[in-house]
Amino acid sequence: MRYLISLGLLAFACVSGWSEIGEIDVHSGPPVVSEAPATDGSVLWVLSKTRITVMMLDSKGRRTGYDFKTDKTLTEIPNSECSVDFVPNQYTGDPHSEAYQRFTIQPATSGAYTIQVRGLQDGPFQIDISAQSTNGSSEPSKQIEGLISAKEMKTFRLNYDASPSMQMTVIEQTPRH
Repeated sequence: MRYLISLGLLAFACVSGWSEIGEIDVHSGPPVVSEAPATDGSVLWVLSKTRITVMMLDSKGRRTGYDFKTDKTLTEIPNSECSVDFVPNQYTGDPHSEAYQRFTIQPATSGAYTIQVRGLQDGPFQIDISAQSTNGSSEPSKQIEGLISAKEMKTFRLNYDASPSMQMTVIEQTPRH
């Protein structure tokens, strides 16, 4: 009797499509390798949030940042984005007394970049630079800080290598007289 009940349940399971036995996936031959291209996870982020504006140039002279001569935000460097938010001075009414500026280059190209800083007013400034390598791992960040005067220009050289485990370097360029 037990045998007939088991046979009846088996017949019901086959007819209804219900089963407790999973499918077995059998492969023969070499393992299947996905031919999906590797993605480039490199990113370069620049953030300034003080009394300066920043323009970045790549090795070909393409610019991303705020151009004070034309009062425009440029994104000539491939894969770059830039936004700038100006804060007016509540006492003098100057519409460009401070700026919050953000850059993103994704994917970022390895190489030397020139960072041009222009003072909006006298005082301290700070630029934070963060990066990821091609495999998406974080690289040690860099910070540029110092004092600047209104309309003063400072120039820095950023060396960025998108290879994993590499470090960025930032060097201030002294003006030539």
